[in-house]
Amino acid sequence: MKRTLLHIIYDLKRGGAETVLVSAVSELTEYNHVIVTLFEGYEFDEAFQRKHTVICLSVRHFTLIPLYYFRYRRLLKKYDVSLVSSHLFWPTFLARIATPASIPLVTMIHTYVADSVEYKKGIIRWLEKISYRMHKTYMLAASKGALDEYFSFLKLKPFKAIPLYTFVDPRIFKSQNIGGPTHRGIKMISVGRLTVQKNHQYTIEAFKNLKNELVSLDIYGMGDRYDILTSQINETGVAVNLKGRVSNINELINRYDLFIMPSLYEGFSLAVLEAMAMGMPMMLSDTPSFREQCGDTAIYFSLTNPDDFVEKFRKLKSDPAQMKNLGAAARDRVLNNFTLEHHMEIIREVYKEALGTAKS
Repeated sequence: MKRTLLHIIYDLKRGGAETVLVSAVSELTEYNHVIVTLFEGYEFDEAFQRKHTVICLSVRHFTLIPLYYFRYRRLLKKYDVSLVSSHLFWPTFLARIATPASIPLVTMIHTYVADSVEYKKGIIRWLEKISYRMHKTYMLAASKGALDEYFSFLKLKPFKAIPLYTFVDPRIFKSQNIGGPTHRGIKMISVGRLTVQKNHQYTIEAFKNLKNELVSLDIYGMGDRYDILTSQINETGVAVNLKGRVSNINELINRYDLFIMPSLYEGFSLAVLEAMAMGMPMMLSDTPSFREQCGDTAIYFSLTNPDDFVEKFRKLKSDPAQMKNLGAAARDRVLNNFTLEHHMEIIREVYKEALGTAKS
């Protein structure tokens, strides 16, 4: 008889953490799955929702989350849950305070917490520390750097800590043999929610110095900074377009010449992995997570100086051979390190160990 895993997350809108969860659940056919979300929102294939039990707690506000303790406990009992997997802060907080010690808990960190806006709040750090000590937790993180930083920043002692790199499916994101600039100039692409973290305003500022050049940028994604970014684009008159949310980015990315990402911080960017898998040359903000993820297969620019981006872009544009070589090297790095197979091998080992040590 299959054992049942319960996964808890904010919602199932399409984002990095959500995509990782859905992909992993789809592969773990040896288990039954219950997916619990705190809030409404679903943007994945309907077949996934039909195949698995998806339950929304319809939380009205973060401060009310402790009130869902008993409903969560009833779900654990109703579905005879053997292991809980949690993602992101508030879902993890509820899982820690409400999951019995007899049920193992596996938590996934998706970002560098010290840079996260959420963790800059003292109450969040306090709740993280208190809840961590309430339930022994297998801590997974999208990068080794993010994992090490979690424990040093919060001054916690790890019980089990394992890097579990985000992955990409190269069967979907296939190399497109993307070349260099043509007579139409350079078309850039950026993928990510329109949030403070993604730092799209940096790129818009940099583009003020590229007005007289054949270069454009399309940004795919939606978020709470849409109006602010739209105003900035209109005021500066730069060749930057907000394209909204799409579900077929793998079919669109081959229309572009260069992938850029100016994030202030990342855990391990799925969008960057997808660009790597497609052989895209990349320019990324100079952060520890991007360097761990991409090594020497990308060009890195300073977050404090948009002119650095402009200078490095112009240099790269003048060297089509380097653009092609960077893309090829990035795809090789993905195939050797960051595929679904790599990810699932580790997660199966973690679940097997956690279930094996669970109290009867």
